[in-house]
Amino acid sequence: MTLVKELMEAIHFACTFSFWRMGILWTFALLYSYIKLRIQNIFTRKKTTYHRSAVSTLPPMASSSTSGKTFGRRLPICIITGATSGLGAAAALALSKEGFFVVLGVLSFNKYLVFIQLYSM
Repeated sequence: MTLVKELMEAIHFACTFSFWRMGILWTFALLYSYIKLRIQNIFTRKKTTYHRSAVSTLPPMASSSTSGKTFGRRLPICIITGATSGLGAAAALALSKEGFFVVLGVLSFNKYLVFIQLYSM
């Protein structure tokens, strides 16, 4: 009997405005933006690519570990939310190893302290 009740609720939801707005209009909006982007790329010859570790103008200067002087190269910044566990922690560690200036966004200060103790180099 619960299967029939769940089926009826699903059919009822499929007949609501919320379903059609979410399922149909949102899909059309995505398709429209994709087609617009493709048309823009087809008719413009200039290719825009962004290298993952491109030099940025905003981050702090990289400093030498021996002399404390700064080089002319700036570190790229990456902000990671949920950086104390899971994918956020893995991304933060990988990007810091590649030379990024990583800003950690955390919810729990205690988890942050544990993360720093485990992974400080």
